[in-house]
Amino acid sequence: MSVYTHISEAELTAWLGNYSVGRLTACEPIKAGIENSNYFVTTTQGRYVLTLFERLPAEELPFYLELMAHLARHGIPCPAPVADLSDRYLQSLAGKPYYLIDTSGNGSWIRRDSLDTGLSVPMWPIYTFD
Repeated sequence: MSVYTHISEAELTAWLGNYSVGRLTACEPIKAGIENSNYFVTTTQGRYVLTLFERLPAEELPFYLELMAHLARHGIPCPAPVADLSDRYLQSLAGKPYYLIDTSGNGSWIRRDSLDTGLSVPMWPIYTFD
């Protein structure tokens, strides 16, 4: 199981107030993965992925979040981080840095045991676009 930090419905409802994403309707832990705690968060306005970083310090994350946001804004198919009402991508929840990703793209999640390059990675998640 890859959910190491458990978040209550009350905690989720409270921090969703910092975003313009609607009210919480469902939250489902994502059991795939090896290092971070991940949840599918469904609201009245869409479906998102919440990632809580278990090991990486917050100082190492802004570059990657800004890069993903920049690429997504320019039409590159990649996860799009959601900014809070203060226009920040990275926050802290349960003492861990976290970000919220919009899953409204046209792609679909598939799982592969290996990449086309021959690199063997168990259950590698890959986001594909048609």
